[in-house]
Amino acid sequence: MNAVAAILESMGIRQVTLIYESASIISHLTRAFRETGSELTHSIPITSSSCSLYEELEVVKRQQRKVFVVHTSLEVGVCLFQTAKKMEMIGDGYLWIATNAITDLFHSVNSTVFSSLKGMVGVKSYFPESTPEFLNFRKRFRKSSIRIIQKTSRMNLESLRCKDITP
Repeated sequence: MNAVAAILESMGIRQVTLIYESASIISHLTRAFRETGSELTHSIPITSSSCSLYEELEVVKRQQRKVFVVHTSLEVGVCLFQTAKKMEMIGDGYLWIATNAITDLFHSVNSTVFSSLKGMVGVKSYFPESTPEFLNFRKRFRKSSIRIIQKTSRMNLESLRCKDITP
């Protein structure tokens, strides 16, 4: 969340609207924003079943809120951006920042879906694949999961996260 706060700080943005599925993100964002001088002024909780987000977006549009941080699943994020685009809330005067909850899964979407996200800024997790630590991890992972790796074209961030939660 520090990366999101740094983007806001570099642009001189002080007030932000959060659109989220999981409330656990609020405390992390609030702390990061506080450290950079930004403030979470409005939040919109949504559920994965609420692909019709028109009413929620209409409210913030009337309130002239222009900066949004989006922390949702990829599916809900895509619905949200498509709705915002239809409402002419993407582009000049608006800033949409997607967290890694969305951007870490970009590799799994087709070009049509990806193009619907035009106008959004995103932060993405990064891990250097050439470090000795990663190379050692990949070697151990392949040994323990040879059948899975043979079916997988390449390792990605989700592979690392899955390995982190297994004993």
